[in-house]
Amino acid sequence: MRGMHLSEVFNVINSTTPTPNTITVSPNIVNLTIGGTQGFIATPKDQNGNPVNIEVIWTSSNTTVGTITQSGLFTALVNGTTTVTATAESIVGSATVRVGVNLVDSYLPPGATPAERKAGLIRAMDDYFDNGLLTKDELLSVLDAYFA
Repeated sequence: MRGMHLSEVFNVINSTTPTPNTITVSPNIVNLTIGGTQGFIATPKDQNGNPVNIEVIWTSSNTTVGTITQSGLFTALVNGTTTVTATAESIVGSATVRVGVNLVDSYLPPGATPAERKAGLIRAMDDYFDNGLLTKDELLSVLDAYFA
């Protein structure tokens, strides 16, 4: 490395280029009605947790339920659930979109036996505490219905 001072060589050797490490998608859970829209934001971060300015590609896992534009605008088409994904290089972030889903009935179906209701309550708690698929208010709605 001719013409470089030792300190410059050291800086070149020890420099690291920020590379995407994680992508956070917000909001991470959305409930919509048919025809409803929701804008999503993807925040790519590097190995040090700093934001990285990189283009993401948006997709919906179930384009029958809803579609998403490359600017992050989701449009609900039919009842169901889909996962919205933001991808940059090999890094992926995602969010859940539920369209026209009666949340309480999905955990505590009308006419369910006491054992089925208990299993539904446990599933709802798992989805909140372990899987991050419910918001606190959604879990409280299921709890209120269970104990009503």
